[in-house]
Amino acid sequence: MDRLFLSSAVRLCLRNGVGREHFLRFGVNLTPVVSHGIHTLNDDNRKIYRKNDLLAHSGQNPRNVIARSYYKDSLYYNCFSSETSVPIIYTQKLLETIQTTSGLPWWATIVGTTILLKTAVTLPVAVYSQNIAAKLFLLRPEIKEISERWRKVISVEKLKHQWTVPKAKKEFMTKMKSEIRSLYRHNNCHPLKSTAVFWVQLPLWITISFALRNMTGTFPGNLDGLVPGLMTGGVAWFPNLVLIDPLSLMPLMLGVFNLINIELSTPREAATSRLFNVMTHISKILCVIMVLFSAMLPSGMTLYWTTSAGYGLAQNLILKSPAFRRLVGIPKTALEKQKPFRDIANSFLKLVRGKGLAK
Repeated sequence: MDRLFLSSAVRLCLRNGVGREHFLRFGVNLTPVVSHGIHTLNDDNRKIYRKNDLLAHSGQNPRNVIARSYYKDSLYYNCFSSETSVPIIYTQKLLETIQTTSGLPWWATIVGTTILLKTAVTLPVAVYSQNIAAKLFLLRPEIKEISERWRKVISVEKLKHQWTVPKAKKEFMTKMKSEIRSLYRHNNCHPLKSTAVFWVQLPLWITISFALRNMTGTFPGNLDGLVPGLMTGGVAWFPNLVLIDPLSLMPLMLGVFNLINIELSTPREAATSRLFNVMTHISKILCVIMVLFSAMLPSGMTLYWTTSAGYGLAQNLILKSPAFRRLVGIPKTALEKQKPFRDIANSFLKLVRGKGLAK
């Protein structure tokens, strides 16, 4: 009769000193248990376990052989494992090299590396994106003028050539798009360039997250990736970076940082848009889900996520400073606030007072 095992129980036993060989001895395959939560042992699995002693005598780790038999051909394993994914391999080596060279504890290494990479990579790209967005805003009057000019020209051509309404609309859109593309090209400010920070930040976040997942020994099919120093490399209430945050303070901080970032990134002129409001609410729901998810992850990963979100908050604040924007060459626009931090404080107080009155 098949037997079921819960991943949480197995993880608890492993992290409290119960050796993996005890599970293998009794026919428990750790890899599918850890990865899928609940796994059914069938006759094929038991045939694999009977070979464990032979594999051990031949110098191979039975657990690694079982893991590879399940994951070596999967796209997930090939993309995110520290054995096959080149970006994750080099990211893990970078973290280990920084820690070894600097002699810093692992918590400081994770925080310092996050700040270093974001300052060297993400911040310049964010400045570039803000520059493109400002140029696009400044081109709005010119684009409006182009639109009105072509509207008049097409109206004359429609009467002259007896065009139908669909034909006139098609000609108008063709001429408009052609001239606007030329305008963007001349000013080097295509709208897609304003999204550069997203396309740089997301792969960086994913790569570091999976590197830390491998290093904390929680990647399915690659249980040998655990870095022992992480078990004692924490600080304060989370001394072990392999275990979850016992007080769940970092997940809560992560949620607060992300929610504030959403508010700071909200353009006030779009607040009446129904689609924008829907997307904002979805983003806030995702923040809550991320808090719950991070509470179940090793504190090493949660520390990185929290540091990244905190840096993102500081970055958004500094990008609102007129002095900093002039320093990095971002053009001034009508949307720019002269005293942004005072306005942010007033908005926060208004929000708090509004909720207080509602109660």
